[in-house]
Amino acid sequence: VRAGPGSEAGPEAEEAEAGSGSELQAGPVEDLLIVDKESVEKLTEGLISHYLPQLHTSKHALQELTSTK
Repeated sequence: VRAGPGSEAGPEAEEAEAGSGSELQAGPVEDLLIVDKESVEKLTEGLISHYLPQLHTSKHALQELTSTK
């Protein structure tokens, strides 16, 4: 986990992080990602609640089409 600008890590950490930029490209992408599991959970629930009604509607429409033929 890397501290971004405005974090509590202090100016030394920001200077070390700034560097030439090549250090950021040298490591795996996973090193650069910060994942907040609570945020991921909330986004997942939001997406499901948004798309689930439409999915049910489509499912029922498809069932009607396939059962009447």
